[in-house]
Amino acid sequence: MPDLRVASVEPSDDEPAAGDAVTVHLTVRNEGQTDAAISVVALYDGDPDSGAVRIGQAALALAAGGQAVADVAWAPA
Repeated sequence: MPDLRVASVEPSDDEPAAGDAVTVHLTVRNEGQTDAAISVVALYDGDPDSGAVRIGQAALALAAGGQAVADVAWAPA
């Protein structure tokens, strides 16, 4: 079974100002023993279970034991 985990979250700018174009790099790993079909990785400003705003999303597929970087564009308000 696939087991996807976000290994790191790295913005292209650590201290963006409102309106700056930022790319957030999400390193995702498949720690499972089977390949993962295309999955959507979403980035939120806050806790999504508490009504946070979705910043963006990316789709990726990962082989068992593999990793990939999903890039999400963001312009802070």
